[in-house]
Amino acid sequence: MPLLIRILVVAFISVVVVFGLVIVGIGSRNVWRSVASTKWPRVRGAVVESSTSLSVSKDRQTGVKSATYRARITFGYQVGDKSYTTDTLHFGQTLGSGDSSDAELQHQRYPLGAPVWVSYHPADPSIATVKPGVYADVFWLLGAGLAFALPCIAGLLFFLTMDTEVRVFGIALGLFAALICLVGGAMLAAGLVRLCRAYASQSWPVASGAIVYEQQDASTSVTTYDDDTTERATSYGTNLVFQYEVGGTMHFGNTRRFGHLDAVGKDWADEIARRYPKGTQVKVAYCPSDPDLAVLEPGIDSEAYWLPGAGLVVLLFGLAVLVWGVPALASIP
Repeated sequence: MPLLIRILVVAFISVVVVFGLVIVGIGSRNVWRSVASTKWPRVRGAVVESSTSLSVSKDRQTGVKSATYRARITFGYQVGDKSYTTDTLHFGQTLGSGDSSDAELQHQRYPLGAPVWVSYHPADPSIATVKPGVYADVFWLLGAGLAFALPCIAGLLFFLTMDTEVRVFGIALGLFAALICLVGGAMLAAGLVRLCRAYASQSWPVASGAIVYEQQDASTSVTTYDDDTTERATSYGTNLVFQYEVGGTMHFGNTRRFGHLDAVGKDWADEIARRYPKGTQVKVAYCPSDPDLAVLEPGIDSEAYWLPGAGLVVLLFGLAVLVWGVPALASIP
């Protein structure tokens, strides 16, 4: 291979690796802040902006449109004689979702003017959060950075040593396997959390509530085959937000059933819409230690096993590659 081409390939892969490592750094910072925020001082604040927005993007090749819903919530607070604002609900929060109920849920929970407690960094009060502590979302950015960096590091090792010893290729394969294990472990952990909540919800106390938001969303995917033919598939989901009162405080939730599939056939989505139209009175099972965690249909459904099952398969595959594949490849003379 010409030297110039090798230099260009190495330079491109190195840039992607650096990009991934930057994301890892930002993700690590968010994790640190989420842990440290539990000990930060707190002040009273208020919601100064509360709205939802919709952005639609269109794929030029397929013409498929995708919608992203976002809650625009801003909190105002004062430290000393200086005023600040923050839009950080918790560190690592996602900025948008294809599920319209996620944005509506935050809008309902934090209406304009609502009082809140704000935890702020003592050395830099402009860094603040309304919900201190570690939430699952905080690990996604860290995982995304690793997903960029690890394959590229493995590819760079393979490219630089493809004409030398095979043992180095074993290291590259090991990095790929480690990434697979991380993905599988994350899927398994998220699935097990849902299963545990589904099981526990059967004994949770029940409160009276009502549906305050109901919207059916559609998502279209396009599959292109080798002969350039395409196939379109559309899935539908009915998204809900419900309110309920616990101890004189109003709470909101958007979980119909723990572990349910977000998008299915239109008939099933229509059935959910008929079952829970806006204004319907419902019974809500809520977690006694965290009343914001609630569900309309408590108990375990077969759908709840898909995520942990898939995660276990991916994790076992990655472990098999690490335990048997990498040593076997490294032992080749």
